[in-house]
Amino acid sequence: MKSIIQLILLMAFVASGIIVHAQTDCSQALIQAERAYYTGRFNEVSESLAPCLASGFSKEQRIEAYRLIGLSFIFSRNSVKADSVLRLLLQITPQYEKRPDDPPEFIRAIEKFNVFPRTGFILGAGLIQPFFRVDEVFNVRNIPSRLEYKGSIGQMLSVGYGWYLKQHVVLNVWTEMQRVSFSVNNKDARVETELSERQVRAQLMLASGYTTKKNNLSFQVLGGLSLNQLLSARADLQKSEDVPGFDQTVTSRETNFSNRNHRAKSDVRPLIMVNVGWYQKKNYIINLFARYEWGLLNMTANRESDPAQAIKYEWLEDNFKSSYITVGINYTKLKYKIH
Repeated sequence: MKSIIQLILLMAFVASGIIVHAQTDCSQALIQAERAYYTGRFNEVSESLAPCLASGFSKEQRIEAYRLIGLSFIFSRNSVKADSVLRLLLQITPQYEKRPDDPPEFIRAIEKFNVFPRTGFILGAGLIQPFFRVDEVFNVRNIPSRLEYKGSIGQMLSVGYGWYLKQHVVLNVWTEMQRVSFSVNNKDARVETELSERQVRAQLMLASGYTTKKNNLSFQVLGGLSLNQLLSARADLQKSEDVPGFDQTVTSRETNFSNRNHRAKSDVRPLIMVNVGWYQKKNYIINLFARYEWGLLNMTANRESDPAQAIKYEWLEDNFKSSYITVGINYTKLKYKIH
């Protein structure tokens, strides 16, 4: 058993030595290629780097190797081979960062290529602020009331995919899980009622629009539609009622009951969205975004409630519409098209 362990350790040591030796040899190859380039021996640059390009270079070393080979072809006046090598360079690092020692000829050769994203995988998170418009409210007691609707900040998580149809046209589709909540306060001469509701929604969105890049920044303006599906609506209800003929108030509570049957199960909303992003070195963008969704459909169904349910709530809603502002951050992993 001891001999087997020793053999395994010996093999690991030999393998690590081979790897270190290979890395050292390839580092020396880069140094030799750089010397050949600066002394005008351009034909030796690609010859010394070819074995390590096949296997042995790290990503950073491959970038430097393609840069040196591209430079050697440019100054050998072989533009066809230079373009082929620079295309390989841009496939590794589409957002190539210019170096102070890059000659103008090299910069012009790089800038001949149009490099823009082809697809993007999107992960996002953010905060949602709902806003409510209620055109009609009917008090079941037929007495004046003061009804107040107030939304609380909710959360969302999203995943999606983007297609860059043209250089400045993008189509995004993504899905979200949302948690939103709001409260309804009803105050009249005899009764004070408060309903707190927590909703979980799934949302599918499709949006298209204009995208552009300036320096290291990305800008997008998108318009589209969102399809929203109500998954659950849990509510708490508290009612304080003055008892006629007695100088006392009776308070009743009902907690964590489902209010889903009194809400519209789905709706479609137009949306507009703005993204501002920062390109990163590893071919991804970190975006800050803001989105507005305009609610057009009636979100309540309690006009069809049974009388006992209506009395429990103390009011009936109609034309109850909800709009949303969402702000957040998303991460977009990009794949590029080079031509």
